[in-house]
Amino acid sequence: MTIRLPVGATVAQAASKWLDEAFSPALTQLAGADRKLSKAESTRGASLEGAAKLAADDVEALFGSGSRALSVTTMRRRADTFVTQALTAAAGADGVLQQSELAALGRLSQDFSFELGSSAPAREIGIVSDLDDTVIPKTAKDDLDDPPFPGVAALYRALELGAGGQPGDVHFVTARKPERIEGISAYLERNGVPAGGIDTGVSSLPWVAQPEKVRDIVRVLEANPGQRFVFFGDSSHVDPEVYGEVLRRFPERVAAVFIHQVNRTVKPERVAGLHLIQNYAEAAAILAGKGVLTADQARDVMAQARTQGLALSAAEADALLAKHAARPS
Repeated sequence: MTIRLPVGATVAQAASKWLDEAFSPALTQLAGADRKLSKAESTRGASLEGAAKLAADDVEALFGSGSRALSVTTMRRRADTFVTQALTAAAGADGVLQQSELAALGRLSQDFSFELGSSAPAREIGIVSDLDDTVIPKTAKDDLDDPPFPGVAALYRALELGAGGQPGDVHFVTARKPERIEGISAYLERNGVPAGGIDTGVSSLPWVAQPEKVRDIVRVLEANPGQRFVFFGDSSHVDPEVYGEVLRRFPERVAAVFIHQVNRTVKPERVAGLHLIQNYAEAAAILAGKGVLTADQARDVMAQARTQGLALSAAEADALLAKHAARPS
């Protein structure tokens, strides 16, 4: 008998299931009608059955060496602290449990199993994107007249809705101050870029913008536990450093990171582990190679990018797909 968790369960979800399905039933059966647990009662776990038996050793351990009877409320509070600390240590920085992390639970590891396959469908891929030089060209920054970069709207739509997904998985993070995003949402809608909330900044100074962007992205990850994201930025500001930090801290939450090259040269160390791209047709091909998009979806992005002005022949599109088809995800 084990407690079954979905893949990507959070610490809070796992702790709640263990407390409700194993520890509390064990505690109730051992404590009896007076709802107080004595030292002798805490050692009678062998008489328990079902999921309650999973927590028998923990009831005894959490009672400790004292002789005074403890209330059910006190014992549950001790258990809550114990299981939350154990699960938090196992899950790591992202707060999400994976099957491979069970071993770190020590004596608790045998209490849990994970539902696999169709019973635990994967969440839709999310998008975190910068705005300027990533979606919005320099020529459109002020008057918002010029369209986005070729293919970027089609690519974001393919990620957001291409697999029958629902809106709500796009998040924009920018160093623009709040007063400088007036008209941005209308611009995105007008050009077919999926809607999303916009986290603004307080300064474009790199030493201010970088930690602020990281904090904004961490909040997005915390609000969407278990979801993986594709990140889009550009090489003109601090996006490589921001996304590099996110990748180091939350590797399991990152499906891919794309840095749109808008500088003449980019130091290789700035984009280590990231995808430096010249255009969004290239990003679509990489995502197809990773299995995030289908080849047909990538071709559609490429075709729309070509219609919007990207110089890319059908043969070059085929070559891009072939180049990245064998790349591991």
